[in-house]
Amino acid sequence: ILPGGRAVSDPRRILVYYRRSPDGRMVLGGRGRMALPSSAADWAHCERALLRLYPALAGIAIEKRWFGRVALTPDHLPHLHEPEKGLLAVVGCQGRGVGLMSALGKRMANYLASGDARQLPFPLSPIRPIPFHAFRQVGVAAAITWYRMLDAFER
Repeated sequence: ILPGGRAVSDPRRILVYYRRSPDGRMVLGGRGRMALPSSAADWAHCERALLRLYPALAGIAIEKRWFGRVALTPDHLPHLHEPEKGLLAVVGCQGRGVGLMSALGKRMANYLASGDARQLPFPLSPIRPIPFHAFRQVGVAAAITWYRMLDAFER
């Protein structure tokens, strides 16, 4: 499975990603609820995705689960900010932060060491408030439902 240690993410709007860990275990993740997981049902979508990808894993116990938040931006692009000289902040990886941050780290370090903004793959931008941010939970829940429906129609 996945020779060469590559990580995979699917092209759906509600993304599922997976890879093998260094010790050969399967690691899979995807979009969950906005709130902290509180029951087995909160993980069911990941378990269904795992079995869709690798049916032979049916009945194999899942040893660990973890939860994290995803940073989204209105334009669906990552944003790189420098709130103070020598301090960088990146937000909005849209759930693809592991790969993006791995690639971006060296470029950010080169920029911090040299001050040369050409080291950065995209320009620094000012921090701006997100309109209607107070309604994010309702909006995100609606968007997830909509995107899951679109993904289902495209299968």
